[in-house]
Amino acid sequence: MIIGNILQLEKSRAEFAETIYDVLARIHNLDFSQHPDGEMIEQGVVYKTFHANTEPSATRIAETHRQNIDVQFVISGTEYLEYQPVLSRTSDEAHPEQDNDFYYGKSGNEKSLILNSGDFVVLFPWDIHTPLCQVEAVQPVRKVVAKVPLSLLNLK
Repeated sequence: MIIGNILQLEKSRAEFAETIYDVLARIHNLDFSQHPDGEMIEQGVVYKTFHANTEPSATRIAETHRQNIDVQFVISGTEYLEYQPVLSRTSDEAHPEQDNDFYYGKSGNEKSLILNSGDFVVLFPWDIHTPLCQVEAVQPVRKVVAKVPLSLLNLK
């Protein structure tokens, strides 16, 4: 997992594989006052822009994605994100038709971070994550989630 702020993107360039840097640069260059919610696909990367409300952590489901990296960017609002490494955990639910999405119950070992406007997090298949948790109260968040296929990075 990598976290940062989009305003520090150039200073952080050395931390990223070229594909991840390109995805973050693409997000950074979007004019969100003009960019509508919805989905777009560019060079094999699926970008989903949406509005959502945060929810209590207890009602959110932890997830991983076997075949892609999530690049999550907060356009506006604040969310709490729980995370932990997969290690030896097994999922409570899988979607074998996609062979990609796996869901987990609470383990009690979750760590957390707060994401504000301009913050991003890069989540790998070995990072269990629970996004859109409320900080103190339910609040609206607008964000972009880019789904980057592992095949674009030659990771296995």
